[in-house]
Amino acid sequence: MKPDPKGDEPSRVTDAMHDDAGNHAQAFAVPLLVDQGGTHEVAGSGVLLRIWTEHFLLTAGHVAEGIRAALRGVRVYGRNPSTGQIWPLKRGEFRIVNEDSCDVGALGLPDDLALMLGDPANYLDLDQLDSNEMPGEGSSYLVCGFPTGLYDDESRKVKCVRYLARSRGDECKRSHNPALDIILNYRPGTTDGKPIEVSPKGMSGGGIWRFFAPGYCGTWKRSDLRLVGIQHRWDSVAQYLRGTRIVRALQLIVEMRPDLIKLIRERHPSV
Repeated sequence: MKPDPKGDEPSRVTDAMHDDAGNHAQAFAVPLLVDQGGTHEVAGSGVLLRIWTEHFLLTAGHVAEGIRAALRGVRVYGRNPSTGQIWPLKRGEFRIVNEDSCDVGALGLPDDLALMLGDPANYLDLDQLDSNEMPGEGSSYLVCGFPTGLYDDESRKVKCVRYLARSRGDECKRSHNPALDIILNYRPGTTDGKPIEVSPKGMSGGGIWRFFAPGYCGTWKRSDLRLVGIQHRWDSVAQYLRGTRIVRALQLIVEMRPDLIKLIRERHPSV
């Protein structure tokens, strides 16, 4: 069965499958909060990654630049996916690219901060990434991030939006660099099976996950869900969302930590 060309989701993806896959992807997602004089605002989203014994936070380049600048004057926090507690991002090593078709950042986390920011189960490993994925027109992707508008500062509740999106076709080719870019239709119709109307502000730095339409048995395998990109921009007029392929994020980590190149290239030779 082929995806419905008029719909936003493949016809075989039920609400239960979408929520199950979304919960899995959300477990590795972190909202990044900035202290605004006693109140907090979601400044962006991030994804947790572990390579051997080293820990990293992946996000959009412009979000990482904002974090680095804010650390000089205000506190920036990350929220532990398991406990809901927030911890200040006091320090770390940054690697950032902020360009039109490549907007991604990597933050090396000290061990103590890494343990506070996420439990071991909240960190992706290299086998959960896909650096070879080249989006074909109409392919389906699961997008996860934390919109600013859904954050309740008083109760410190923040909601992750998860929705399916399709990759774009020829209309974006002039501005599309397939070696770096992922461009998706931006029509997030539902979250947790309910209609939403929310600005994507704050979702920059969230994950873009490859999502194969499940088979007729009505299940999906976790091996079918791989992180393929980091989102960084949306265009509300043209209705598209843009991300940087995960291979570029891995290249940033290699630039930051050359000692990890062998481990990374064993699983991702294109890096």
